[in-house]
Amino acid sequence: MVESGCLESGYSDNNRNRGFESHSLHQKVLEKDMKIYTKRIPLLVLFIATLLSSSLQAIIDNRYLPLFDVGLPRLPRKPSNFFVNVFTMQAKQGYDYDGEEVHIAELFGKYDLYALNNSMNKVGIVNPLFLDPWYLQNEIIWNMTGKIQVQGISFGWEQALGCHLAVGVKSGFLHATSEQRFSLSQEAQKAFKITDNGQLFQGQAVALELARLNANTLLGIEPPYWKKDSWQDTEIYARLGVTWDYVLKCRSIDLGLIIGGIVPTAAKRYIFNTASIPLGGDGFPGMYFKLETQLEAREDWFLGLWMQATYRFSKIHKARMMVDEENPLWGVVVADAKISPGITFGISPFVALEDFYEGWGALARFTYIYHGKDCWKDLRENPTVTIEQDKLYDWSGWIKEYVSLGLLYKGCPGWFGKHCVPQFYFTVDIPVHLFASRMSAKTYKFTLGFEVNY
Repeated sequence: MVESGCLESGYSDNNRNRGFESHSLHQKVLEKDMKIYTKRIPLLVLFIATLLSSSLQAIIDNRYLPLFDVGLPRLPRKPSNFFVNVFTMQAKQGYDYDGEEVHIAELFGKYDLYALNNSMNKVGIVNPLFLDPWYLQNEIIWNMTGKIQVQGISFGWEQALGCHLAVGVKSGFLHATSEQRFSLSQEAQKAFKITDNGQLFQGQAVALELARLNANTLLGIEPPYWKKDSWQDTEIYARLGVTWDYVLKCRSIDLGLIIGGIVPTAAKRYIFNTASIPLGGDGFPGMYFKLETQLEAREDWFLGLWMQATYRFSKIHKARMMVDEENPLWGVVVADAKISPGITFGISPFVALEDFYEGWGALARFTYIYHGKDCWKDLRENPTVTIEQDKLYDWSGWIKEYVSLGLLYKGCPGWFGKHCVPQFYFTVDIPVHLFASRMSAKTYKFTLGFEVNY
């Protein structure tokens, strides 16, 4: 069993240039200039990656956005790398508590104006536009639709420090928009006789809409269109790894343990806009442990797996909290709460085939992520009404599953310097419901990028 991991397999410029000694002076000058520019390219890209690495990427613990890495196979004897990619994400649906597909705006249930009004009355907020006859109803349901759109760029740098140790940073910047749209449900229209025998009576519909908008005003809630530019959460890590060559009938086996810290630099959910989402871990600092292994069964045939546990530290947040049956996004109590996030577990096996035809390859990956339930503690002194901690606890846990497909292209060594191997990739992350997806957005992601190993 031979242990490796810090060997170099560069290309020899001496052998490459032996047949060109008779070239003209013009050709030699041209080649010299090209070498200078080739050396400057990786320095420029490395400078950009270093500059942007002051605020870095979240990992796996976001129910709305698939922020996990693309995860290309590690190249033997090329322990360092940097990457840059651009991506776009969109979601219109999600999975509710029972795993049923719903509109993304209804992830936490329908909007019930009747239930919201009852909760407002409990805390002393009176909506004068909620008419007395409406109290005879059991519910006033509104349908909600909406969408989330995100565009961004990710970048990262991992540098080997010897044979077994590497340190790295990852970064990203996001531009996000989100919106919600409301329409009175068919059941409510029939109950209020807004539609009767094919005729439309708009008076009640207008009154209900005014009452809904006034409830938002009394709760300090803005119109449901949200736009935000933000960094992703900062990730800084160290990797301990070892590579064995030609063991267990494999060309190589790579095993690594990553320990990282997360600084919460991403935008949090804005509790005064129900369309907003957290763009990272919602302001919670954390740490994670990740175990990854990769087998090169044959030349350029890879099998791999990573397993990860992420823990975010408890923190005091100003939060919306529900007191009864209202949708939690419209929680009528706004106060400080101590939130202890649940642990997030992830597992992701993959198979990759590189350079099967003139540098082209393919990647397939399945990712399963489980987030444990968060613990809430109301920090109000002598509260007059109690909050629904059990419901907040139950709805805070989520599961999401993804199938990722990728097209790879390995460039020729020398494009970024004679010891660098560039890889280009296009990947699609597809949300699926194979086992138990619930309380998570059905967000599609398309990524185009490159990675340079050296």
